[in-house]
Amino acid sequence: YNPKIKERLGNNLIKLFFDKDTIPFISYKSVNQDDDSYHFVDELVISIPPSVSLIYPNNKNAYLHNLESLGLIKIITSRHLNNVELYQPLINEFETSKSQYDLNNQDKNRILEFEKGGIQVTELGRMFFQSIRS
Repeated sequence: YNPKIKERLGNNLIKLFFDKDTIPFISYKSVNQDDDSYHFVDELVISIPPSVSLIYPNNKNAYLHNLESLGLIKIITSRHLNNVELYQPLINEFETSKSQYDLNNQDKNRILEFEKGGIQVTELGRMFFQSIRS
């Protein structure tokens, strides 16, 4: 136990993983209606509670990918959680973003869609998060 680590964590994104094994996310993608090609507009949209503050909120995806590269979490895009209700706040946010996207979109041949995924805490991550939590 190192109190300095806990102090430095503050209201860090890591706190999201203290009580959860899996966190739902959705990815926004801009899809060409002619050939179904797409590019991601926002890759990892998650619900971040007000108790978690990020110094650089625009770097959220980089923070999550760093945790994944350390082996603490696994970002799973090929499957999603069975509990659809967990995605509802993210889908509601998507609908708001979709309206704005449609207004600003110059290419009327593109539409905004989303994909569901999940961020799973690994066994190493579980041990790590437990050790810094106490």
